[in-house]
Amino acid sequence: MELFTQRLHPARRGRAPKPTGQSETEEMIIKNLWRRKTRTLLTLLGIAVGVGAVVSLTAFGEGLASGMQLTFSAPEADLTVGSAMP
Repeated sequence: MELFTQRLHPARRGRAPKPTGQSETEEMIIKNLWRRKTRTLLTLLGIAVGVGAVVSLTAFGEGLASGMQLTFSAPEADLTVGSAMP
């Protein structure tokens, strides 16, 4: 009994996998992208939203840090806030 048997389509049994060159792989990629237009569009939209979110949150954080630094380095920022621990 073989423990590791690969299930192949009946037409592919007994044959070695077909070697693909880089141009054949690129052709297959482009063909699949055009065939599944909705999935491709949604993937690109998701990537764009993700990149936009990272950029905007980074800019927001940098602006917040800069604003806080300006606020606390101003001459009128001589207020010290403390809290008492019970």
